[in-house]
Amino acid sequence: MELKYELTKDDYLAFNLHYMKHSKMIKQSLFMQRFLTPIIFLVLPFVLFWMTREFLIGFFITFVLVSIVWMAFYPKYFFAYIKKRLLKALNEGSNDNLLGQHVFIPSEDGLIEKNSAGERKTSWSGIERVEENDDYYFLFLSSMSAYILPKRSSRIKQLRKNSRESLIR
Repeated sequence: MELKYELTKDDYLAFNLHYMKHSKMIKQSLFMQRFLTPIIFLVLPFVLFWMTREFLIGFFITFVLVSIVWMAFYPKYFFAYIKKRLLKALNEGSNDNLLGQHVFIPSEDGLIEKNSAGERKTSWSGIERVEENDDYYFLFLSSMSAYILPKRSSRIKQLRKNSRESLIR
């Protein structure tokens, strides 16, 4: 059985965003950036009070409002920034091994992926884990590398109806 599908920049972006939203390290970093900055904003008026002996209520209210806005909108900004940087990286040079037409062939020994850049074989033991979201299956080869299988492919839709397991075995 062969699965033929087209991988686009959007597919590659979706994989990277999926990875980042589920990575413990990225979650910790996002948490620190989201909450540490507002804490600094909230402490700053007290430091200024300590230095000047004058509490500036307008300054404090401004910093409270900025902190609230920061905590509410920083995750959206973070992922939009990451997406923008990934697009810039994708637009630098050739990405024949990532984008374009792909043929995915599961076999008894493992998986074969063919694209315009060549062929890659992976044994079943080389698959660390399988993750899924609404639009994709991700067959992880390492913590940051995966086969990206878009569910929009007609063959994958057909397999999904039969069995999730039939996709990987």
